[in-house]
Amino acid sequence: MKQFAKYLGQAVAYALLMAFVGYFATSPGYTYVDPREKSVVKLSLAHAGKIIGECREISEQQRKRFPPGARIPQDCPRERSDITIEFNLDGKQVFSKVIPPTGLSRDGAAYVYETFVVPAGEHQLEVSMRDDVRTSGFDYVRKETVTLEGGRMLIVDFMPERGGFVLVR
Repeated sequence: MKQFAKYLGQAVAYALLMAFVGYFATSPGYTYVDPREKSVVKLSLAHAGKIIGECREISEQQRKRFPPGARIPQDCPRERSDITIEFNLDGKQVFSKVIPPTGLSRDGAAYVYETFVVPAGEHQLEVSMRDDVRTSGFDYVRKETVTLEGGRMLIVDFMPERGGFVLVR
């Protein structure tokens, strides 16, 4: 009888714990924005800027000083350009930043992740980016009129293989 009471007590304790976790896993409901009046625009990208500097030729004499497996014909810098990005919504600049590349040698990608809550409806979107310190102005620009439904999300991403900025609904 003592064993039965022990197991019954454990079963009740586990049932209470599961009920507690189950309730808070599904309730109370959470809504990020008002689904009737607001929408979310996310600017989310990872991009490596252009390499700073030019490759230089290594002479035959210099190459002979290296071990046989390390005799490369050119020496190229690793450091990449900063990324300059601007995001305008309805003609107003809502985000502007210069993002340095990651990595110890500044040779990695630069990352951007920003969220904007906007009223539902039609908006003028303009996103611009420069990824080369040797140029002036912006290397990539996308201007578009978008209609955002309430409670929906628009993601602005960058894919160079697809020509630049893409909008994902």
